[in-house]
Amino acid sequence: MKFEIQNPVGVPVGNYRAKFAAVRRVPFDDGFAVRFIFNVVEGPYAGVAAKRLAPELASPTNTTGRLVAGITGEVVSPKTTVDIEPYLGQVHEIEVEAMPNGTGTRVAAVSPLSR
Repeated sequence: MKFEIQNPVGVPVGNYRAKFAAVRRVPFDDGFAVRFIFNVVEGPYAGVAAKRLAPELASPTNTTGRLVAGITGEVVSPKTTVDIEPYLGQVHEIEVEAMPNGTGTRVAAVSPLSR
């Protein structure tokens, strides 16, 4: 039996153009979190997914709120509801950073493409 050893890092640290592919609710610790998934669309990492696990509950200052604001291009405010489904498939600029524990990378920030 042979095994191809995969690179656990995924997309290296850097800035990419990536399509907003999905956001999924996933089990995490004793509750749930959400996983944002972006697929790189250009360069040597085209087709590779960049992801971010974030709290299920969004606020203007936590990771979930910042990613939603970046995806929509709007300032998010408390007590508002934002539907991000219309943004699926849109291409954004993403920044990928190293995870603090050194085990891989994650999406740090999202912003609309410069026009």
